[in-house]
Amino acid sequence: LSRKKRGSNNRRRAKLDLARLHLHIANQRKDWQFKLARRLCETYDTICIENLNIKTMQMRWGRKVSDLGHAQFVGILKYMASRLGTLVVETPRFYPSSRTCSVCKHVLDELPLSVREWTCPVCGTVHDRDRNAALNILRVGTSTCTRDGVRPAELGLLSSAVYREASMHR
Repeated sequence: LSRKKRGSNNRRRAKLDLARLHLHIANQRKDWQFKLARRLCETYDTICIENLNIKTMQMRWGRKVSDLGHAQFVGILKYMASRLGTLVVETPRFYPSSRTCSVCKHVLDELPLSVREWTCPVCGTVHDRDRNAALNILRVGTSTCTRDGVRPAELGLLSSAVYREASMHR
């Protein structure tokens, strides 16, 4: 498109071809997101997700974060969950899920993004950053589930039965 002369018919055709290609890619992404959301909702009764700050991630990693369509996927997941009777729980945006030890609940002062594995200074447990964050998100998400629905996520403690079950799936 950028090489075509402005106002020409070839530019108009190239513009239509590019728009058609963008629409095709967007439809592929949306189809994949619907299929993934359905599979997740059929597999699990409760799905705990983290409320992410997408704008900050875009500033750090650029436009490729937008191409993932995270907000669109969360919307599709919530829609699919409501249709299939699955519970979707979001943890608070600023909960320190990566910095909290999933064993003893000690919170580190800071943990740079370059550190993918760390050792808890209190209990000595070695944590993979992502797995530890997932366990903490599960702990906070399941602590908010009640018979009346979901109450706002608090930083409550995980019951030992739920923690044992989460630890078994490592």
